[in-house]
Amino acid sequence: MKLTFRLKLFFYFVGIILSISIPIALITYNYMYKSLKEHLFSSAKAQMVQVDNNFSNMLGQIKYNAKFLATYSDAKKADQSISALFNIPDIAINKKYSKQIPGIESTIYNVLEAYGTSHPETTYVYIGTKWGGYIQWPDGLSTNTFDPRTRPWYSLALSNPDEVVISDPYVSAVDNSKNVIISASTTVKNEDGSIVGVMGIDLSLEKLSEIIRNIRIGDTGYVFLYLKDGTMLAHPNIDLNFKNILHLNQLGYTYSQTDEASKFSFDNYDKFIDLDNGSFETYINGDPVLVNVYTCKDTGWKMASVIPKSELESKASKMGYLIIMITVGVLFLAIFVTLIVTKKVTKPITELVPLMQAAGNGDLSVKASINSNDEFGELGRSFNLMIGKLRSSYEELSSVYEELLATEEELRVQYNELQQNEEALRVSEEKYKLALECANDSIWEWNLVTDTFFASDKLIDITGYKLDEINNLRNFVYENVHSDDLDKVKKDFKNHINQLTDVYSSEFRIRTKSSSYVWILSCGKALRDSEGKVIKITGSIRDISERKISEDRIKFMAFYDSLTKLPNRTLFMNRLNEQLQLSNYANKQGIVFFIDLDNFKNINDTMGHEYGDKLIISLAKQFENLIEEKDTISRLGGDEFILLHPDSKEDEIQAYAKRLLGLFDKVFKIDNKHMYITASVGIALYPKDGKDSSTILRNADAAMYRAKELGKNRFSLFDPQMYISLERKTSIERILRTAVDNNELIINYQPQYDLQANKIFGFEALLRLNSRELGFISPAEFIPIAEESGYITQLTLWVLKESCRQSAKWFEAGYKFNSISVNISSVDLQETNFLDNVKEIIESSSVNPNMIELEITETVLMKSFDSSIGILKKLMDMGIRIALDDFGTGYSSLSYLRRIPINTLKIDKSFIDNISLNKKEEAIIKNIIQMAHSMELKVIAEGVEVEDQLLILKRMKCDYIQGYYFSKPLLANQLEELLEK
Repeated sequence: MKLTFRLKLFFYFVGIILSISIPIALITYNYMYKSLKEHLFSSAKAQMVQVDNNFSNMLGQIKYNAKFLATYSDAKKADQSISALFNIPDIAINKKYSKQIPGIESTIYNVLEAYGTSHPETTYVYIGTKWGGYIQWPDGLSTNTFDPRTRPWYSLALSNPDEVVISDPYVSAVDNSKNVIISASTTVKNEDGSIVGVMGIDLSLEKLSEIIRNIRIGDTGYVFLYLKDGTMLAHPNIDLNFKNILHLNQLGYTYSQTDEASKFSFDNYDKFIDLDNGSFETYINGDPVLVNVYTCKDTGWKMASVIPKSELESKASKMGYLIIMITVGVLFLAIFVTLIVTKKVTKPITELVPLMQAAGNGDLSVKASINSNDEFGELGRSFNLMIGKLRSSYEELSSVYEELLATEEELRVQYNELQQNEEALRVSEEKYKLALECANDSIWEWNLVTDTFFASDKLIDITGYKLDEINNLRNFVYENVHSDDLDKVKKDFKNHINQLTDVYSSEFRIRTKSSSYVWILSCGKALRDSEGKVIKITGSIRDISERKISEDRIKFMAFYDSLTKLPNRTLFMNRLNEQLQLSNYANKQGIVFFIDLDNFKNINDTMGHEYGDKLIISLAKQFENLIEEKDTISRLGGDEFILLHPDSKEDEIQAYAKRLLGLFDKVFKIDNKHMYITASVGIALYPKDGKDSSTILRNADAAMYRAKELGKNRFSLFDPQMYISLERKTSIERILRTAVDNNELIINYQPQYDLQANKIFGFEALLRLNSRELGFISPAEFIPIAEESGYITQLTLWVLKESCRQSAKWFEAGYKFNSISVNISSVDLQETNFLDNVKEIIESSSVNPNMIELEITETVLMKSFDSSIGILKKLMDMGIRIALDDFGTGYSSLSYLRRIPINTLKIDKSFIDNISLNKKEEAIIKNIIQMAHSMELKVIAEGVEVEDQLLILKRMKCDYIQGYYFSKPLLANQLEELLEK
């Protein structure tokens, strides 16, 4: 569909209206939403301030009343005659009524009674003496263990003898009411100014809870009161009173409590504690809410208003609907007005278009009838004027055209004659040029007698200079040949003139007319007269720039790294050898730093190799900016760099190494992504740590690996012991590759006991290496080497195959057990054919897959979490059980545990060791077992060595145990003897 000008104008105006009205509507909605939100927050704060003021006034009045009672004349007469509750026999039967005791006790009670009955907010009013005596309203006390001197309000008042102090909430101990109260207490002094006791007034927090429950924020919001430590004092849900916000969000607490209130949850619970005054959004019990926190100015307690976010959204939605209706109405009105205006504005154009089309088709009799006084009227008049002029011009052109036809015939005859003459000349010139242009060289001749110079046009292509621009060849050479090549050019020319060479040949750079330089090869031969004097030289000039660039590129590739443009290993070794020779003659020393990036493979795997290359390039530039002019920084390949710091002293090592590691303290920004990476640095000195380059490089490499073993992100100086360790590591790697063929691998089987059935449940297959060369090698030493060398999967499959074969043999012999466990590595899970190999082993051994349990640790699993989860699920689909080994020593994240497909949880030995001595560790084990059972997981406790540990685990209903208490790991024949018993 073709859009007319009228439609385009209409759509243009509509677009403007939409681009203005929609943002205005959105801005209005956001403004109204924020206003409603601020109104709710301000209303909530105003109510909390009002509650705080009321409560502060109440506390102020109580403090005033407590001071008044303490200074009352009768209270000052308190003495040892006031009876103590703990001194009254059979007080549970014969309650104490102070009102009935004559003397000062009944007098003081009457004062307390008068106050208590006239102040309904009062729960208790009392006096406790320094001799243990106690008077309280209401009367009729029956507690024989109550001593006022041990109560919090008594010690608090003594600590502040001239003030009335408010206590933190506590549970009343004077009766069985379990009232939670706060006290306003102060010291009572006799006429001599000596303290004889403490006067106090108690206020029950139940009355404060009633006030809180009656507060409504908005339509459905509420307020609750809590202490700075998170303990809630007053909440509309009375079951939450005196629950702690922090405890409600601790997993162990929610599992240990059974009441519904303990399941209450607060997201961002730390903000309730840390924030003194302010507002934020969070979730309570999974519902989005708006929270406003206010800290009471006198008590330091906190109030929080909670308004469901749905209430705000409901009000905002209503406002949004109104805004939409208004916006839509305005849009329709504006579009209607735009349609009318557009039609009126474009009417003259729609009338003029068919007239112009007719004129374009040759009809010059058309005439516009637009009579308005605006631009369109002027356009119509101009159109009519243009048509009139075109009509006149057309008639003139017709007569001129006839004259041109006659002249054209005369010119055609003359043109044919010229063409014949030019053709003959062109053929002659082409024969000459063809010989020169077919060659890539420029042919030149220099007449030394007349000092004239000639060259073919190819010289222009090479240098940009025309022949007439070279007036004097000698001056041209001196001015344009590169200064570094000029002496060589003159020498080559003189050698040929003096007949030292048969042919003149010279390679040099010459400046072109564009001021750039090109490499040329100039060759020639001298023509001599009868006396042997040179009279003329003839030769050729060829552009060899591309050949020179190729030679330079080859040279660069031979000595420099193509990615970073740093020196490569070859150039580095050349410079190191030069410095080693210099150190022999001049008695100088230097330092070599071997730098390897930590975990660089993870960056390539997660971000891609292109990102990794850009990081290497960025790091290379920073190394170049950091090093000194005499230094050489080289990239050996991958993520390894090596730095030569010659002519240096040993005391410079630490400072220089820290400068290198300092590069990795800051973030690397590549393609708008921020990345942190660290490096391990190995350091070797020459000639101290080696007198040849290979030894220096090897020792620096060994020091670097030592730095990685110590935790990475550090430097390490070479020590001869490092080479011994590296040599042992290399030997173990070599031994592992032939261990199967040499029968140096042994499998020990450690029984796993069913605690409830009191029988052997299964076995864990444990790999051992007994080398003929090095003797017994610990798994803690050879397993990491196997993983690093990539040989671990062969070992895993061998252990699985041998364990399945042995299990099948035991079944045939009639031995009964339910499980055989084999440890696997993260490397195994990334192996492409691992699943197929496991399936093949199980099928060939005819062992039921349900008998097989594969164990993997938390730390190993986290290395490639998502891909590992997929592999584990496929293993479980085959019927194989999965156990999470060493639980508690790795990440121990419940969010991860929920996602991991496992059947069994193995508790690490480090938790079992102190279970009978440490109550905290006992509680941790209990919670782990309960949690595992709730997730329908079986639990195996490792490292059980004593009976106390066994009894505790049995009481906790642990499913299986494994450890030296029952049996150490045994060879297959030793295990058969155990099974016979």
